[in-house]
Amino acid sequence: MGYFSSDRTIQEYADEIWNITPIRL
Repeated sequence: MGYFSSDRTIQEYADEIWNITPIRL
């Protein structure tokens, strides 16, 4: 799937879908 591929992907995903701050694991 590649959810945690890079920080940029997480930020864009959260910003577009959830519109929230991405969680850092």
